[in-house]
Amino acid sequence: MDMDIDFEKKAYGTAKQVYKILRERRDKEEEEKKTSSNSKEDIGKDSKEDIEKDIEDIVHKILKNEKNETEVYSESTDDQTDSDEINLRIKEKNQDSEERKYKTPFCYIDYNIDTINIAKKNDYNTILIEKNKLTTEIIKDIKNEKYFKFKNTHVIFNLWRTLTKSNLGTFSKDCTKYDSKKLSSKIETTIKWGSKQYLKESLNTQQRKDYSIFYDGVPELLRLLHHKGVKIFIVANCDNSFAKKLFSHFKVDKYIEEYFTPSKCGLPHGKLVSQTDSYKDNKKINKERVFVCIERYVGRMPVKS
Repeated sequence: MDMDIDFEKKAYGTAKQVYKILRERRDKEEEEKKTSSNSKEDIGKDSKEDIEKDIEDIVHKILKNEKNETEVYSESTDDQTDSDEINLRIKEKNQDSEERKYKTPFCYIDYNIDTINIAKKNDYNTILIEKNKLTTEIIKDIKNEKYFKFKNTHVIFNLWRTLTKSNLGTFSKDCTKYDSKKLSSKIETTIKWGSKQYLKESLNTQQRKDYSIFYDGVPELLRLLHHKGVKIFIVANCDNSFAKKLFSHFKVDKYIEEYFTPSKCGLPHGKLVSQTDSYKDNKKINKERVFVCIERYVGRMPVKS
């Protein structure tokens, strides 16, 4: 009802503008008809009656939302423009609210509360797990989109003791300097066991071969996220080539978008020699800077639906 009253007021406001134009036209006509046989009083009376009739017709058309084909000045165009702007703002507000449902398009997964808090300050979704306890229940909840929606999120994993059973950072080395086959053999006999070297003695040959650095269900989770279009980023305190070699050895490297190690986002080692990152991998990773590096890599734009 209020909308009808407002609309009617606008219509009559427009009619007043029309009346003004028509009144000016009638006055001009009166001047031109001074030499005619009709008196000025009769002309004014007829003109007034015509104007009132014109106003009623125009208001009637406006209230019925019909197009007035008479070329007259009207504020209705301005009113329509204001209405369009309001509708556009409402639409933009709704879109903004929809985009903010999942905040910025990243989810960080780690057992380290300090890094989790840094991620929260960046407005990320986060999953805090207990050290060495990426359980099948958590993996299942991730697969079921309980923590985040696949189409709205990129995932950042801390590597050691989040995806892996041990912290293998102590075995880190520049793998580009080693023969690939010999390094693979070293991974099988020593590196992949980490701090659990004692396990080898209790396993048979096939079990030793099947033993993985990753928790059960992790390779399947990485594959699922990748096929759902989720970009996966790995953060690790080790040589960049070492992290890549481990994922390659266990045949899950194709699911990873990029690896972020101290060489890409660590504490400076010596003088910066160029505008690109130039850090040594034997330096500790910079927790504050790692997220900046990842955002710079993909940008912070919302993930497309």
